[in-house]
Amino acid sequence: MEKSEPGQTFADGDSFPLERDPVAYTNHLICSTVTFNSLPDGEIPGEKKIKPLPLGKNIKGVIIKDRKQKKSACAETTGRNPMARRRDHRRIAVVFAIAWLLLTLYPRPSLLGQSLYRLFYPPVDQTAVEHLLARLPDFQEPAELERFILSQIPYQFDWQTYNMPWYFPRPDEALAKGTGDCKTRLIILASTFEALAIPYELHTSPVHIWIQYEGKIETSIEYEDAAFYVHDGDRFRFQLPRIDWGSGLKMFWEAFWKVMPPEKKIALLFGLSYSVLLFFSPWDSLVKATTTAVTRKRFPPLEKLK
Repeated sequence: MEKSEPGQTFADGDSFPLERDPVAYTNHLICSTVTFNSLPDGEIPGEKKIKPLPLGKNIKGVIIKDRKQKKSACAETTGRNPMARRRDHRRIAVVFAIAWLLLTLYPRPSLLGQSLYRLFYPPVDQTAVEHLLARLPDFQEPAELERFILSQIPYQFDWQTYNMPWYFPRPDEALAKGTGDCKTRLIILASTFEALAIPYELHTSPVHIWIQYEGKIETSIEYEDAAFYVHDGDRFRFQLPRIDWGSGLKMFWEAFWKVMPPEKKIALLFGLSYSVLLFFSPWDSLVKATTTAVTRKRFPPLEKLK
C-alpha cells in the first residue's frame, strides 16, 4: 500500500490536509490509503474498485469511475464533506437558537400554545365572575362598568404576574392573581358583559387587546383602525391595522425587555450569543480544545502508521 503524507495529492487529484483535526485526520487516513487495482479481464476498462481499508469504515464494493465519485464515496464513508457539515452546523445553530429562546421564555411551551388559542377563542366564563357581580355598583352606562372593573384589576406586565413575556389567562386565573395586563382585564370585562347580556366585541391590535361596545370613547391605543383582528362572538374578521409603529415598539420594549427578570436576560443573551458563534464558526473548531487530548490518544502521528 502506498504511503501517504499530510497534504499529499493523490493520483486522482484529491488532497486531504490534516492540521490536527480529528475529522480531517480520519478523512485523510481513509481516503488517502485507497489503492486501485486493475480489474479482471472482461470488466469495463477504466472502472476501479476500492479495496477494504485497514482503518475506519471500509468502502466495500463501491465502483469508482471518476474523481467526483471518489470524493462522494469518501464523504459517505467518513461523514459529510466540510461544506455540507458547515451547512448542517448552521441549521443546528438556528434550531438551537429557537429552542433556547422558547425554553428560556416559556419553560412550559404548551402555555404559549394555549395563549395563542385563547387569543382567537377567549375563554369567557360567566360563572367565574359571579362574586364580582355581587359587588357591582349601580351603573347607567357600560363605560361606568368598565371603569369599575379596571379599578379592581391593577395593571401589571405578564413578566411580573406570570413570569412569562406573554400569557392569556382564564377568568379564574386572572381573578386569583388580582393584577394583569390588557388580556387579563379584557377576559374579566368580557365575562362580566356576557353575564349582564351587554353586546360587545373583542378588538386586537399588534400591541393591545380591548373590549369594544356601543358608545365607547376611542383613545390613543383603542380605536377601530388599530385592530387587525375583531371577534364579535359569532364570527371574526381580519384587517390591516393602522397604528403608530414607533409607539408600538416602545410598548413592546417595555413589556418584553425592560421588566424581564435579570436571570432571564442573562440566559437569553448567553444562548443567542452561543448560537451566533455556532452559525459563523465550524463545529470542529468549537470542540477542538476539548478533543485535543482524545485526538492524540486515538489518532497517532502518521509516521507511526507508515
